[in-house]
Amino acid sequence: MLPPYGACILGSLNLAALVKHPFTSHAYLDIRRLTALTHIAVRMLDNVNDVSNYPLEQQYVEAQSKRRIGLGITGFADMLIMLGLGYREAGPEWSQEVMRQISEAAMTASIDLATEKGAYPLWRAEHGPKRRNSHLLSIAPTGTISLFAGNVSSGIEPVFDFEYKRKVLEFCEAVQGRGFRWRVSARVDCVNPMMVEKMAEAVEKNSGDLAAIRKHVEQDR
Repeated sequence: MLPPYGACILGSLNLAALVKHPFTSHAYLDIRRLTALTHIAVRMLDNVNDVSNYPLEQQYVEAQSKRRIGLGITGFADMLIMLGLGYREAGPEWSQEVMRQISEAAMTASIDLATEKGAYPLWRAEHGPKRRNSHLLSIAPTGTISLFAGNVSSGIEPVFDFEYKRKVLEFCEAVQGRGFRWRVSARVDCVNPMMVEKMAEAVEKNSGDLAAIRKHVEQDR
């Protein structure tokens, strides 16, 4: 929960785009690339604090005093499908591991930025290592971001459906075509049997508890 006049600069890492050799027995998540992108994202989001225009002076003061950012993920369910994993079975373990990697990389990046540019003004020794940002991670729904990322699955949510209609304007409906995972599979070998199987499983097992990743997201100070 944000404090009065609080602002949080949000951004998400597209996990589906980091799967190498998708829909094969050699598929894996590129952790090295994930770590590198986390460092870039933290610096970028921190810069947004400085270039943003705040309507109220109180908002500017709050943002600058904590330099709060909220880096999260999107395409999580698509990542699992492309790895040949089920959301319910593999989701909790994978979500914890992915967020652990991001959490550690984001903290390192913020500490490095504090050395380069200074810590956030309200930093105190009891807050832990001197870092640039009071908050680093946020698990947001990413509905719009997921569309811009190629219609990947939204945030950490399971796949809602593989084809549906989205109302764009009051009198206009646009059909959402087959999403990111379909296009990737088509590039691999047209219609990939593993993709079809895992997408069917995703529809049947469209649930799971990923609450364990909350420990990686800081509470407000």
